[in-house]
Amino acid sequence: MKIRFEDYNVEGEFEEGVTVLEASRRLGVDLESICGGKGICGKCKVHVVSSMEPIPRVSPAEERLLSRDELDRGVRLACLLRPRGSLVVRVPLWSRRRVQRLQVEGLEVGVPLKPLTRKVLLEIPPASLEDQEPDDDRLLRELERQGYKGVKVSPNALGRLPDSLREGDWRVTAVLFNGEVVEVEPGDTRRELYGAAVDLGSTKIAYYLVDLATGKLVHVESMVNPQREYGEDIMTRMTYTNRGRRELSRLHRAAVEALNELTRRACKAAGIGLNRVYEMVVVGNTVMHHFLHGFTTRYLSLSPYVQAARRPITVDAGRLGVRINPGGKLHTLPTIRSFVGADNVAVCLSAGIFEAEEPTLILDIGTNTEIDFGSGEHGVYATSTPSGPAFEGWATKWGMTASEGAIERASINPYTYEVSYRTIGGEPPRGICGSGFIDLLAELVKCGLIGPRPGFAASRDAERLRRGEKGMEFVVAWADETGVGEDIVVTQEDINELVKAKAAIHAAITLLLDHVGVEESRIERLLLAGAFGSYMDAENAQTIGLLPELDLEKVIPIGNAAGTGARIALLNEDERAKAEEISRKVRFIELATHPKFVREYVNSMYLPYKDLKKYPRTAEILAKLAEK
Repeated sequence: MKIRFEDYNVEGEFEEGVTVLEASRRLGVDLESICGGKGICGKCKVHVVSSMEPIPRVSPAEERLLSRDELDRGVRLACLLRPRGSLVVRVPLWSRRRVQRLQVEGLEVGVPLKPLTRKVLLEIPPASLEDQEPDDDRLLRELERQGYKGVKVSPNALGRLPDSLREGDWRVTAVLFNGEVVEVEPGDTRRELYGAAVDLGSTKIAYYLVDLATGKLVHVESMVNPQREYGEDIMTRMTYTNRGRRELSRLHRAAVEALNELTRRACKAAGIGLNRVYEMVVVGNTVMHHFLHGFTTRYLSLSPYVQAARRPITVDAGRLGVRINPGGKLHTLPTIRSFVGADNVAVCLSAGIFEAEEPTLILDIGTNTEIDFGSGEHGVYATSTPSGPAFEGWATKWGMTASEGAIERASINPYTYEVSYRTIGGEPPRGICGSGFIDLLAELVKCGLIGPRPGFAASRDAERLRRGEKGMEFVVAWADETGVGEDIVVTQEDINELVKAKAAIHAAITLLLDHVGVEESRIERLLLAGAFGSYMDAENAQTIGLLPELDLEKVIPIGNAAGTGARIALLNEDERAKAEEISRKVRFIELATHPKFVREYVNSMYLPYKDLKKYPRTAEILAKLAEK
């Protein structure tokens, strides 16, 4: 049977039983699917234009996720629609993937240049009938003369050595990695020494090409993680790979191919060859770490959530299929525990949390939020909490990733309830991303349109506040001003999901500080890592109880701190050793079995919190509303 995507003008022959979503992937159609085709997120909507055979009945999931009007118009979920005959569909604008805004900026790297990879120029006496010493002995003798004792020669370097010596007229450059010769190049190539630092995130990948001879950043590249095709969040991807080795191999290959593509792009932009990149340092959460190395995540995804490896790993890059110099190495920083991975180690490294004298808190908010605390008095602690995908564009009616057309900033006039907003790229709104939801939730609180419980104040006389198909909702943008031709709204269900996410994060912060014995008011620095922390409004995040109510001067966005940490480890071998120390010394607090977690979570389900004494500024706003 044929499946045709009319607005893309592509079609293909498919076997019976295939879903429209799978057909879109094979044809290269950019159809959104945040949940990886599980029928959960409701983002993969398609409009059925025509069908040669009767269309299968609407599933219970579609009845829940689609409105009656959508079903009447022939809208279905691509992941659940298995046509029985040839089919023609259209993909609505709001169901198409768009280019995401990716965070690559981080803190400035200010460490001494001391990389593990270095180059040494060697002038070697030529062989003759009178001097038949083997090539490797000649190489090692000259290295020892220059102070490099006990050096080994890799098989790759041995294979290259004879030709390189003679092509270079016995003048060669040896590339050493941690006491091993990994490459021998003819002539003097000391100025061509490059490495890559990579933040392999579950949503985006940030790639930094670095000159190891000078320490300078040469080029930055980024891309959406292609594993997203198999699920927006790590739990969905683990469920997929737990089916078997074939599925795990697909996620592994996707990660490797992404690294190769980013290397190709960066080297092309910088005008250098792939063979001049000798080392790659990669950080990522524990799941991304396991996928890259091809480790099973089966036991990480099940209680007691144990990772396969904590220690740092260095492998020949070619062994994983990563295309840099044939003798090049790939290094992953150590993980900590469970879902607190190498990216968190890199964040701690770049933020200098082990050197922090005053109480310092670090938040990296995502579907799984990592939280670190450090001070000279108490040491360093870490925890993590599944905070759900609501802030990532899933589980909300008009939620989307931080891409073009997403409402990222919003305010509501407290007298007229009119909404002002800003979208990414300045395009007509197509949905709402995480930072936009934080603004809207806070503004609805400030206007008295939702209460602490939190629920819509149905008694309020406001044109934008209305009863929808599934309860009360607030209109953020009217249909005639959007890019999708429909009203963009925040529903009561959306608020419930957002509050669940913020409650999990707030409960984790509270329990971590409680375990350490530090009051929120004693926090001197609150560092926000990652894209979400960089773009959200900190004051509004405090208003809803996502962040502790500190002086705003103490809340500091630090950008892609994981990428910065990877660069630090690439440039300085002592810092790489410090990363191992961080991994060993951080004390991990497990929240899954914490006896107080449920109680604290329930208290955090209020806006901003059940006990308003923790949030005096927000309490004052609510008191004024009560007076009105």
